[in-house]
Amino acid sequence: GYTPDMEVAQGTLTLTVFHWGAHAWCSYVAVAVSVAFAAHRKGLPLTIKSCFYPLLGERIFGLVGDLIDTLSVVVTLSGITFSMGNSVQTINYGLENLYGIEKSTQVEVILIASIMGLSILSLISGIKKGVRRLCEVS
Repeated sequence: GYTPDMEVAQGTLTLTVFHWGAHAWCSYVAVAVSVAFAAHRKGLPLTIKSCFYPLLGERIFGLVGDLIDTLSVVVTLSGITFSMGNSVQTINYGLENLYGIEKSTQVEVILIASIMGLSILSLISGIKKGVRRLCEVS
């Protein structure tokens, strides 16, 4: 039968599809195609500034290009930071509901340190060991 939990589940799935549906991936594809075209057809470096070559020309190899690349790194780090913070809050909420672990900043810091530690260990150990193991576990 129908329960209120099913309504919550449907809302969650709708939100997930909204955030990770085709329109979200289109932005990734647009950037990837732009960088790939610039690199493989025009012989430009694999950086975001290469996408601006048709607009800025040779100026991408100066201060303007450096500013574009710096801004792209800052924006990417900001996105990762937001995703990490949002995920840690969700995990903290789940731990509280499932196991009674108090929702607190201390738990969130431990979660962030654990996730970062596992990521660093995985990267240090290389693709054949660490990254492969992460793929197999998830």
